[in-house]
Amino acid sequence: MKTAWILFVLLFYTSRTLAQPSLPDSLQHRLTQALPDTARVLILDKLSRSLMYSKPFTAMQYAQEGLKLATYIGFQHGEARLLNRIGTIFRLTGNYDRSLDAHLASVNVAEATHDIDALARTYNNLGNLYVEQNNWPKAIDYFQKARTLAKQLGDSVLQQTVLLNLGFNYASQKQLDSALKYTKTAYDLALRLKNEDLQTELLNLGNVNKQLGNYRQALLCYRKSIPYGIFMNNGRVLSQTYYEMANVFRQQNQPDSAIRYATKSLTVAQTSNLPLNTIYASHLLTDLYEPANPRQALAYMRLASVAKDSLQNSEKLKNFQTIEFNEKMRLVDVQRLEEAYQTRMLVYGLIGGICAFMLVALLLYRNNRHKQKANKLLQQQSTETEGQRKKAE
Repeated sequence: MKTAWILFVLLFYTSRTLAQPSLPDSLQHRLTQALPDTARVLILDKLSRSLMYSKPFTAMQYAQEGLKLATYIGFQHGEARLLNRIGTIFRLTGNYDRSLDAHLASVNVAEATHDIDALARTYNNLGNLYVEQNNWPKAIDYFQKARTLAKQLGDSVLQQTVLLNLGFNYASQKQLDSALKYTKTAYDLALRLKNEDLQTELLNLGNVNKQLGNYRQALLCYRKSIPYGIFMNNGRVLSQTYYEMANVFRQQNQPDSAIRYATKSLTVAQTSNLPLNTIYASHLLTDLYEPANPRQALAYMRLASVAKDSLQNSEKLKNFQTIEFNEKMRLVDVQRLEEAYQTRMLVYGLIGGICAFMLVALLLYRNNRHKQKANKLLQQQSTETEGQRKKAE
């Protein structure tokens, strides 16, 4: 498994804290209560965030509802946050063009209102978007912008996140000195913040040291990461940590230790139902056993094949879910266009009705004026006739 792949998986799949299963229910309950509109907007944003990994379409519905309300009441801070959220959901579902549009719209709103907090978070997510496009220079540019604003805000948590992202990007470009600098700074800041979970920082720091050939330091970081992985019950990171340790021991020509940690990696991967981690751990064990125990190596090769089939099925399901999400979004867009069309027709109808009413009113007014003039003329003629009759008498 390539180190860059591991770093990417960590940043993409792991969150900074464990998910709270009851959070969406709690937020939905709060929405049933009487709230100021601005508070409702922010809760809709939080609810969308809590669901965007597990239920992206539902998350999108909440985000769009919040955006609609924020726009209606002129709450531009909420508008910028929700546009950023929508961009992230589009990124997670592979809709990169729409993700970029939403993030840039968030930037425009945030810049217009000097909303530095929203701007910093959107820059960070734009960096994540360009990471997935393997556009490292563009990603780093946005991460640096986010870092500058986070420092200006004094937001140490956001700074730490951005520093970790920068370390990953420089490692992906094999700029290992810069990668070590930013990853170490992110780790030190996490310590000062007393973060409960340091496994990602330690694993990334170990990976950079391994690439630099600092095997002793790399193993030290990996060993420090293990208790966090166990405590946080994060099988993905723990399996990857064991795998990296096995690779270090293999490079140091210590096959027994390499087999020991590769086996640990495989066990955790199987227990946590992680087919990709299972494949790589099985391949490593195949290579380690092949010289002395071909039969055992064959068993691990077969295990890797089974895991590969499972992964392909998972990818098919993921692709199906992406297609389903896109279709739902298409139907939502069609409905929105239909509603906009109906609204325009209603407006045009009202305008037409008003114009017709004004035209009728104008015609009636002119007709009334003509009648008044005619009556006045008849009155004058009648008066003149009456006067002439009296003179004749």
